[in-house]
Amino acid sequence: MAQLEPELWAEARRLGLPIITEFFGGDMAAELEGLHREGLLRPDNIFNHCTSLPDAGWKILSEAGVRVNVCPRSDAHYGIEDGMFAMQSAQRHCISPGLSVDNETSYSGDMFMEMRVAFYLQRVMGMHQQRCCGAEHHPVTLPAHGLLKAATLDGATCAGLQDNVGSLAPGKQADLILINTQDINLYPSGNAFGTVVHAAERSNVDTVMIGGRIVKRGGKVLGVDSARLRAAIDESREHLFAAAGYQPDIFAETFMPLESAK
Repeated sequence: MAQLEPELWAEARRLGLPIITEFFGGDMAAELEGLHREGLLRPDNIFNHCTSLPDAGWKILSEAGVRVNVCPRSDAHYGIEDGMFAMQSAQRHCISPGLSVDNETSYSGDMFMEMRVAFYLQRVMGMHQQRCCGAEHHPVTLPAHGLLKAATLDGATCAGLQDNVGSLAPGKQADLILINTQDINLYPSGNAFGTVVHAAERSNVDTVMIGGRIVKRGGKVLGVDSARLRAAIDESREHLFAAAGYQPDIFAETFMPLESAK
């Protein structure tokens, strides 16, 4: 269960470390006022999720400068609170959250998918609110350029890395990807933001540069012994399955029998 632990925060601050907290507004919001009053909420706090947080809580986070990331797939996947990620609420209180994949052991670490899930969840929520509450309560649709910003610059800001990565600017680290818009699923491309957010996939990433060093070119990862990596992955998986007493079945309808999951 996620907890707010200011005693550990004090040690992190002594060491100059950012403080990342799994924060769920429904259960934890009542603690914010006291923490804020004592000056324990600061810009070195990073809150993950922030689902179902009432406006009073968002106001406190905004005043304290707490950084926020939201988790479109994770919140829906695990049914956290109401299952809806908190992008709209954060933006309403002048917070620009980054996008978080949150749990790559349950699904792929794919930021293209994260942006699209965010877009469609927002669309569903908007239509629902318009039907039940009227047009004046209709949330603003997330534009493609805003979603790309959340996945890049806002994510870097949330991590405290905005001076190094997140955008291409003089003095920043040369981190970039090149997307092949000649690929048939992207051709013809009429808008850069729409192409990246609504159509591109990881397979369209032709080249990747990290710190000025090319690590992927022509769709191929460079400098990695793939055979050795896969062998290590297989060994690790076999060890974990054996430790759990799980017999792999690639066509099983559930990953683990219910009696084993209890």
